[in-house]
Amino acid sequence: MSDQQIELTSRLQQAISTMYGNSDPSLKAQADEYLLGFQRSEEAWKVIFPLLVDESVGVEMKMFVAQTLRSKVQYDFGQLPKESLTSLKDSIIQAMIYYNGRQKLVTTQLCLALAYFALQDLDWTNAVGEIVTALSTASMDTLLEFLKVLPEEMLDVRRTPLTDEEFRNQTKNLIQNNVEQVLYILTTLADTKGNNSARTNQLLLGCIQSWIIDVPVNQILNNSSLCSLIFDGLTNDDTFDTAVDCLSTVIAETDTFDEQNLPVVKNLYAQLISLQPLLEQSQDDLEQMERLVMLFSTAAEAWHVYIAALPYDFKPLVDIMLQLTAYEDDLDVVKYTFKFWYDLKSLLTTGAREEAKAVFTPTYTQLVDVMIKHLQYPTNSQSTDLAVLFGNDRDAEDKFKDFRYDMGDVLKDCCAVIGPEKALNIPFSRLQQLMDMQSRGQPVLWQEIEASLFSMRAMAKEVGTNENTMLPQIMHYLVKLPENPKVRYAATLVLGRYTEWTSKHPDFLQEQLNYIINGFQHKQDMDVIIAASHALKYFCMDCASLLTDYLEQLFNFYSSVEASLDVQSLYDVTEGIAYVLKEQRDPEKLYNITAMFWKPTLEKLTDLNAMHSETPTEMDQIDTKIADTIELITIYVDALKPRSYSGKEQHPVAKLLMENVWPLVARLISGHGRSMKVSERCMKLVRRSMQSFRNFLLPVLQQTAEMLVYGFNNYHHGCYLWVSGALIKEYASDEDVTQEVSTSVWNFSVRQIDNFNNFLGGLSDTKMEDYPDLVEDFFRMMGDILMFSPVRLIKSDEIVQHVYQTAVKALQTYHEYGAISAVLQFLIDFYSWGFESPPISLMEDIPNELKAKIQGFAVATGAEMMSKLMYGLIYSFPSDCRPDANELITKIIKLSAVQNGSKPSLMWLDGFLSSLPQGTVGEKEKLKLLSTVESAVNSKDLRSVRSSIRDFVSWYKRKNVNRAF
Repeated sequence: MSDQQIELTSRLQQAISTMYGNSDPSLKAQADEYLLGFQRSEEAWKVIFPLLVDESVGVEMKMFVAQTLRSKVQYDFGQLPKESLTSLKDSIIQAMIYYNGRQKLVTTQLCLALAYFALQDLDWTNAVGEIVTALSTASMDTLLEFLKVLPEEMLDVRRTPLTDEEFRNQTKNLIQNNVEQVLYILTTLADTKGNNSARTNQLLLGCIQSWIIDVPVNQILNNSSLCSLIFDGLTNDDTFDTAVDCLSTVIAETDTFDEQNLPVVKNLYAQLISLQPLLEQSQDDLEQMERLVMLFSTAAEAWHVYIAALPYDFKPLVDIMLQLTAYEDDLDVVKYTFKFWYDLKSLLTTGAREEAKAVFTPTYTQLVDVMIKHLQYPTNSQSTDLAVLFGNDRDAEDKFKDFRYDMGDVLKDCCAVIGPEKALNIPFSRLQQLMDMQSRGQPVLWQEIEASLFSMRAMAKEVGTNENTMLPQIMHYLVKLPENPKVRYAATLVLGRYTEWTSKHPDFLQEQLNYIINGFQHKQDMDVIIAASHALKYFCMDCASLLTDYLEQLFNFYSSVEASLDVQSLYDVTEGIAYVLKEQRDPEKLYNITAMFWKPTLEKLTDLNAMHSETPTEMDQIDTKIADTIELITIYVDALKPRSYSGKEQHPVAKLLMENVWPLVARLISGHGRSMKVSERCMKLVRRSMQSFRNFLLPVLQQTAEMLVYGFNNYHHGCYLWVSGALIKEYASDEDVTQEVSTSVWNFSVRQIDNFNNFLGGLSDTKMEDYPDLVEDFFRMMGDILMFSPVRLIKSDEIVQHVYQTAVKALQTYHEYGAISAVLQFLIDFYSWGFESPPISLMEDIPNELKAKIQGFAVATGAEMMSKLMYGLIYSFPSDCRPDANELITKIIKLSAVQNGSKPSLMWLDGFLSSLPQGTVGEKEKLKLLSTVESAVNSKDLRSVRSSIRDFVSWYKRKNVNRAF
């Protein structure tokens, strides 16, 4: 190497040592930046191969150099002159031969480099044949590694700068045209599997797995040598994992029901069933057991249609699945089986598989028992403290709780197959047995009782309100269970889950209601109170018509427990009571009873509003109490919305809102609106009220508008803009409102736009970065203005210009999804007014004047908008915003083409491409994008415009932004 290359090598070695050593993070960042810069440089080509074969170079350096080669071939292939390609190809192959049997990670990178070379060298028509010839004699393992990675790297055209047509042609040349040759190589080596090294057999299995996507599965399954290799691999520790992966992939390819393929599937099925002894041997090996459960679950899921069609033939597999589901040593393993039970249930319950349903009903019956056993909390202690049961391992506790809900889904599947009566009878019989044992003095764990109760709750969704055999017995039994906090908690939740059934069986109402309300006396156990609150909510919602005579008792109960409940439990109880109030049809009675329930809350808010503190912590506590208390009124508002909006009489709840609530909300905003939580809860109440009572609140429309203006101007919280949008949506869109109201709403819209512009205009660029949520709320409001006052807005040139400049600034300032999404969605809707059909259903046609205005605006703003959107797609936009950004680019291109063809959009794109850092995109890639877009625009193929932009961005990001050594 030259002195210059020696110096470069020294710098590389120093940077790599920094990366792998215990260096300062800032030094590591500098080293990372240097190494990435080296990988992108043309200079890297000169030192790669000398370093790869330099025996004095360490493993880390060789790995980095191999990665650099792969990266250069993948992304910088265009840097190479055509006459150098043969030399590069030969050098890669020689390096692969050199590393055969050596460092596997380096070999893999070399194989990837050669795969990308073969993919991009369009003139190398016999690539696979030449590579096989070069490597098959002395470098077979390396050849297998190459054959393994080749199809894997050809799954996505966006990994390369090739056009779709070039990629299709190369796929044919490299994969489809070589299937027979590759199968011959694999078969020949499989025949000598007993003499092969473990590494060779692993690579063989990996090759089969990679090529199965492109090889008809029958060619694999009818090849006895390959099948023997796969199944024999399962019995060898060295190849077990690879064989499981390979066989799982093969089985997954047989998931389409086809009677012609049935003999092949049956043969594969028979070989799979023959693995039962391996299952028995693996019971104590958790890792091996997990892999086998995954394998059998894959098979059961793939063949669930065959199982339903031929239940007797495939029943042994279902029996094995039941056995695996019953595995007790590791519940994480059991979870792999759950999807199969759902898939099979979906077929058995269609009515077309009655024979199969009869065959598998006993299996699903046994499955209920299995699930109930798994549901039990650890039985290492009688303590009801879960921390004790799980040894203070909170993660294990939370994981088990989540797993119980997954098991609950399996129980629903069981109930759907065997029927509610049989399904419920299993846990109920267990419960009766346990209670009988306890009555005779035998020890019974609460965990066993609770598991049966949980299973009853889990199956509720599959139990109809007409079930009259088991539920009457269960309901009488539950309210008489002996006291235990965990048992009461579980029983209460069961009652809460079957409230729809109770509404059809009112004879059970009183004893259930008493049991639930008695739960509130267990003040020492918050879980029981939470369960009682939750159950009472659904009790009131579903049995509201049965509880209207209990309103006085409910009020007394509510008053007695309100102060002692946690916030969420109070919300649950409040929501339930609100649904009972809604059953009151007499307006005067509804007014009085609602006023009675609201009065304590409104008085509490009045008292809290008068409270202030100089201490920030105490002030925050006061504000939190205000916010939590306001939510109670919002809950009532949501539940008490009118059944009809056609009446001319004032709605009693709307009257209460205007008389008692609106003045109080205004005072709360004035006194505590600086608190974000108070402002947001006040605005949530206002918004829900407008949505629920609409024109009934017209008398306070002006007061509401002033409240929103005051709130934003004083506190600059986004919620005031968010609710401004709700006001615009509710009152600018209603056909029943007068012209006076419509004009008033527009004037209000203009005021809020001006207020926002005045505030944002006073911020520095740095300070603006702190307000992504505010900008999001502004553009959500602008979306509502555009939807309901489009003509007025589009004709307001000054407003449009201000909003556009804010949008441009936001796109280059923010990285948050909410802000970017709101801006993009507004712009998409705005530019859409330049097309023939309006983007909303409120108008049938767009006036020509508006269309021309938007088309001119698109041409005037196209260059700037194209630059900001493309830059954002590459560097800053969240991934979820990319479809909207792409959609906006496509709309602007389409609009500009109405009168000017493809010329403006090509000029904008070319300008953007020229602004990218030098060397990051070659002329070939530029030409590919521009020519594709030009062709698509001229043929009005907007889908191709969208896909070409998306593919370019994806390729550029992978090459220049997300590239890592």
